[in-house]
Amino acid sequence: MISDIRGYEEVNQLKDSFNEMAAEIKKLLEDIRDNEMQKRKSEMDFLRAQINPHFLYNTLFSIQCMIELKKNDQAVLMMAAFTDLLKKTLSVDTDFITLKEEFESTEKYLVLQQIRYGDKIHYECEMGAETEQCLVPALIIQPIVENAIFHGIEAKEEAGLIIVESVVSEGALLITVSDDGVGLDEKELARMTAQFGEREYQSGRSIGILNVLNRIKINFGEGYGLTVESEPGIGTSVTMRLPVVLKEMQGVNHENTDSR
Repeated sequence: MISDIRGYEEVNQLKDSFNEMAAEIKKLLEDIRDNEMQKRKSEMDFLRAQINPHFLYNTLFSIQCMIELKKNDQAVLMMAAFTDLLKKTLSVDTDFITLKEEFESTEKYLVLQQIRYGDKIHYECEMGAETEQCLVPALIIQPIVENAIFHGIEAKEEAGLIIVESVVSEGALLITVSDDGVGLDEKELARMTAQFGEREYQSGRSIGILNVLNRIKINFGEGYGLTVESEPGIGTSVTMRLPVVLKEMQGVNHENTDSR
């Protein structure tokens, strides 16, 4: 009987030790999760803080050019369009907006650039009806469009066309920005895609693309991102791949939706 009592006490001690260890592991995992969330938030704050001044500088520089060229009427129109655009972009206080809202902001930006370039730039926005209420990181299309204008269309003599379109395909949201600009040769394209793997910001034409890529991966995981196809004299196409997260799912954890 004494032996049985001692055995019972030893089992209780083991149970208590196990429960203490489980509690410590749970707290450790919670701390790790909190640290990861804080790290993700810091990274997102940095990326948004980076893209906003970049966007502001380029737009204000465009207005300055109009003033220097004595095109005051265009400058006034651009400033009005710019003010309207700011209300739709920098005032956003959430990480995610609907794709419909993002398309509206992108079109405002394209209108602004059309005032500057006139008939040099034409554009088409084709948003699939099934994609309108999909949630996406704010200001995700504009940096790609900006890149297409400044490094694709502006660099060629004749007028250019930019097409922004979205579809749901094989369970993923695909957003594509295409231009018929000067395009990239194999070395330029290889250099750009190499930066994608390194995730480093270097001087050059891909800062906006890298910013968008990193925001996609931070929010949704390594299974999502973007691809670039380009050919000299033909143009460039950038396709973003994101998970399908609908507005009615807002509040559901968007992180770690990485497809395997």
